Amino acid sequence: MAVWHRTQAVQRGTTDGIEWAVCPAPVAGVYNGYARLPGNHPWRRLHRDDIPVETHWGLTYGPDEDGWVGFDTLHLGDVWPGAWPRQGVIGPEELQTVWSVDRVVAAAQHLARQVAMFHGAVM
Repeated sequence: MAVWHRTQAVQRGTTDGIEWAVCPAPVAGVYNGYARLPGNHPWRRLHRDDIPVETHWGLTYGPDEDGWVGFDTLHLGDVWPGAWPRQGVIGPEELQTVWSVDRVVAAAQHLARQVAMFHGAVM
């Protein structure tokens, strides 16, 4: 079972026929974004580092047995107002990304669109 299934998704939906979800991260009180690769999608056979998508600092999860891939929002420069970073170290300003659930939703939808575009191109 996928790690993020152990928690309740705060938002989920479908974009261009691809499921996506935003779920609490296992630490720090922040959220991560995910998209589900369809059963016949060729990326299911790849390591996440070899999946050609543009997402925040690359994919950091999957694909798991259910086809979910995802990204996290706890990199150097990531800021969750009131939650992260806890000790004020956030890195150079040009690397900062200020997150909200809405911003993770938009990024998860963007990931889903990329999955759909590639899937449609190879079908």
